[in-house]
Amino acid sequence: MALDIIAGDNLIIAGGTFPIFSVGEQTVDNFNDPSYLKMATVSCSTERDGDNASGDTTGKVENLTSLLCMPFQALTPEQLIGLGLNDPHEKKTTFIADGTSFVEIVVTVGKR
Repeated sequence: MALDIIAGDNLIIAGGTFPIFSVGEQTVDNFNDPSYLKMATVSCSTERDGDNASGDTTGKVENLTSLLCMPFQALTPEQLIGLGLNDPHEKKTTFIADGTSFVEIVVTVGKR
């Protein structure tokens, strides 16, 4: 995966922290879509569990910075069924891209 983002990371947007539930990647040859770049207007970053020398988790540490993503969108019914979601937590989706691919990220935003 071109962008080092995995389920379990946190997505940081506008001071809010959102646990990443799932990540799906699409690779596109020579990805540089101007229409995507116009929609990716939200600054974001990610954080991940850090490890110390003994292999213990040290809590979340900054992973990727200076990313741009699209504003959160609601999941479609097809996405909810495909992800097997039947829980009381509200999920939203967004997209983040680099020069070669983009990832769709589903995050938990709170309870319904």
